[in-house]
Amino acid sequence: NENSFIHGLPWSAITFVAGWWGIPWGPIYSIWSLIENSAGGKDVTREVMQAVYASLPAPDPNLPPIIAEAVQPGDRVWVHDYQLALVPELLRQRGLDCPIGFFLHVPFPSAESFRRLPLRDELLRGLLGADLIGFHTYEYVSQFLGCCLRVLGLECEPELIRLPERDVHVAALPVGIDPEEIRRLGTRAEIRNELVELERAY
Repeated sequence: NENSFIHGLPWSAITFVAGWWGIPWGPIYSIWSLIENSAGGKDVTREVMQAVYASLPAPDPNLPPIIAEAVQPGDRVWVHDYQLALVPELLRQRGLDCPIGFFLHVPFPSAESFRRLPLRDELLRGLLGADLIGFHTYEYVSQFLGCCLRVLGLECEPELIRLPERDVHVAALPVGIDPEEIRRLGTRAEIRNELVELERAY
């Protein structure tokens, strides 16, 4: 499950954090944000989306083989954020069978918005290359599962997608804080002085 995957992740695991800048999710994410915030997306036409898609650079073909060659027996690959959305499936295509996790640090859109994207199938299949896909909230989990059903026709359980070759776990994994660090910061003189000023003002 997701807890054993995360808690068992060694510091030596291969971790890739952000920035495969050739990946086309960035402009696509901008489009779906516009759809979500523009009266049902009526201002964003299919022609506009296709024009943006046609202008995107091709993904860097060098990254998946570099990752695949670096992974050692017992490693886990933990992929972060939308720039690397296609990486899990590209690694599977290269025969990588180690555990792969993916965490999305931005909201996931509704199926109504997502299904209008030219890259909808590729993005979903890219993410489904992971064994565990994490989102900030259960709302985003639900919207991702809805996209898998409506776009790819995959039957989904509340936190599980059963593919022919393996199961993909989906979970809400909200980002937390370090309470002890917050308490420690609260004892600093400048912080206490700021608190006094806030209490005096409000």
